[in-house]
Amino acid sequence: MFEISDETVRLINKTCSGKKNLKLTVGYLTDNQYVIKIYNESGEIDSSKKYHYEIGSIT
Repeated sequence: MFEISDETVRLINKTCSGKKNLKLTVGYLTDNQYVIKIYNESGEIDSSKKYHYEIGSIT
């Protein structure tokens, strides 16, 4: 299964660092299987929980 590269995770963590209310959702689809990962200022968080997004969220 496809995994996000270490460099991409590093950039995600750098982008999220210090942004208290940020939740960055990254999803990818490969071979008809999908993975969703959610990040906040502390790193990856539980993606099995439901999160609310503001109307200005980028899809």
